[in-house]
Amino acid sequence: MELIKMGNKYLVKDSGGKVIDEKERLELENKDLVIQDITSSGCVKEITKKIASNKKKIKELEEKEVVENEDKTIEETRSTD
Repeated sequence: MELIKMGNKYLVKDSGGKVIDEKERLELENKDLVIQDITSSGCVKEITKKIASNKKKIKELEEKEVVENEDKTIEETRSTD
């Protein structure tokens, strides 16, 4: 699968215009890496490291998303007071 970077989003080539964010890109990459790891002859250390790195980045993005949502909720609450 080929991705074209568009700012902070990615266009999936030949998908009819599907656009994904960084978290989705990392999740798709991890799935691809797992397939590579399974089809290779034994565990490839580089693939395992990349999967772990992607999982860490996904967790950081999720935590950032939670904080941003909490900040937005606080702002909305303040503006209604």
